[in-house]
Amino acid sequence: MGDTKRGGWAQRSNLAVLALALCGAHAASAGDSLYSDKKLCGPDKYVDKEALAKLLVEHHRIGSTFRKATGQADGTSNAPLLAALMRMGDTPCDKMGGACDADEKRDSTRLMTQITLLFSNPQPEFSLPAGSSKADFFLTPDQVNPLLCTTRDTDRQTAEAVESSAGVAMRLRLRGHPDELVIRRDTREFRASTPADFSIERDEVGHSRTVSSNAYVGFVGQEQVTNLTRTAWIGYLGMARRSTRVDGEDARDRKLNQLHAGLIYEQHEVGNHRLTFRPTYFQDRVDGTRVVAASVEYTPYWPRKEEGRYVTNLLINFDAFAIRPVVKGKLKLGHFTSRSRDPDTAAHQENFLRAGGVLGVDIVGRDVPVEYHFSYTGLAKVRGPSSINHIAHALSLSLDPNNYASLLLAYVRGTNEETLLREKQWKLTFALRY
Repeated sequence: MGDTKRGGWAQRSNLAVLALALCGAHAASAGDSLYSDKKLCGPDKYVDKEALAKLLVEHHRIGSTFRKATGQADGTSNAPLLAALMRMGDTPCDKMGGACDADEKRDSTRLMTQITLLFSNPQPEFSLPAGSSKADFFLTPDQVNPLLCTTRDTDRQTAEAVESSAGVAMRLRLRGHPDELVIRRDTREFRASTPADFSIERDEVGHSRTVSSNAYVGFVGQEQVTNLTRTAWIGYLGMARRSTRVDGEDARDRKLNQLHAGLIYEQHEVGNHRLTFRPTYFQDRVDGTRVVAASVEYTPYWPRKEEGRYVTNLLINFDAFAIRPVVKGKLKLGHFTSRSRDPDTAAHQENFLRAGGVLGVDIVGRDVPVEYHFSYTGLAKVRGPSSINHIAHALSLSLDPNNYASLLLAYVRGTNEETLLREKQWKLTFALRY
């Protein structure tokens, strides 16, 4: 009777999770509403810098306090005001000796962050020529250090055609862990994300060949950016496989053959935090195990001061290398809809609730294509048979300027939180991320 109930649970759970994964395939994108339908473009197709400055000043309530501090009289142009504020750094209130109240400090910090984002990742309405920067943008004529409009006539049609042809590729992501699928390729975090790995091992003594792979493919179904907050839905499929074939034998010894499917909801407030919710399902086709699970992960981005300017812990730059601290809090629960056919394994498979987090560091070379990654995952049991402790070291050599392909030397030890299997191994493998 218990097996019948569990089988019914499995069927319903399988359908539910597959439906969730398919929901992520809906493609819709929304630009930053602040810039939409605004008359910022001049007849020469350059962004009118004064019009842009006026929009930003009014949106972020930059008032007389800042004009007095920068020597700009009320009612005068806005572009020189923003240029003067930018010379003060990312947090102008800190340079004004306590002249700002709490609201003004918040508004000015958000303004500086938004200007930085506009130049590091322009909105669909604009394009940025190579070499353009925010440093003297508001002090120069529109055609000098320009921001170009792509919202009119031929430019808009060209932009839509390019977006349509590259749309699927831009939404597709390939990583070695589902939590890393939230990282965009156009951010500094991408180089520190975990790649998918593929390896072929040849044993000349045992006359066998082993093929292994660990990869998660994600597709960004819906993404929306509003001011400094980004939300996205990402559907994904993954696999963890390891099979060995002995020369002269037809049958393969499949030691691991898991399929994963899930959906990720991400809310990322730039410079503050990232919050993700991830329901997932996996099936071990070797021993029949099926699990429906869900996890909540919180990543804080605390500010730090660097040469008088505030930056976040996304990537801390030095002359020869950059460091990305990894700190995450995580809550994970799981329900076994079908237990292993092996009685000894099934005896340890209980529904679980675990809480903990991830600590680690990523070090990437500035002028050399070398990276080192370390992470410790600790999830203490709240309910269930055991806690999870997992350590991973990885040293990689990038093979292309986009950091898509690499050679990876890795060592892992402990219980893998995704496969729920113990592992202790060294491996040299070919790795991909996209």
